[in-house]
Amino acid sequence: MMSSLSYKLIKLTDLHKEKVLKIDTLIYVWNIRNRVYSLMMALCVRTFISH
Repeated sequence: MMSSLSYKLIKLTDLHKEKVLKIDTLIYVWNIRNRVYSLMMALCVRTFISH
C-alpha cells in the first residue's frame, strides 16, 4: 500500500518537473525572441533615422 502511494507521488513529481521544465524553456525562448525583436526594431529605427 505505502509503496504504491510513494510510487504515485514520485510519478506526480516527475510529471510536475517535466511541466515546469517545459514552461521554463518556453519563457526562455520567448525572452530571447523578444530581445531579438527589440534589437531588430532598434536597428531598423536607427537606419531609418540615419538615412
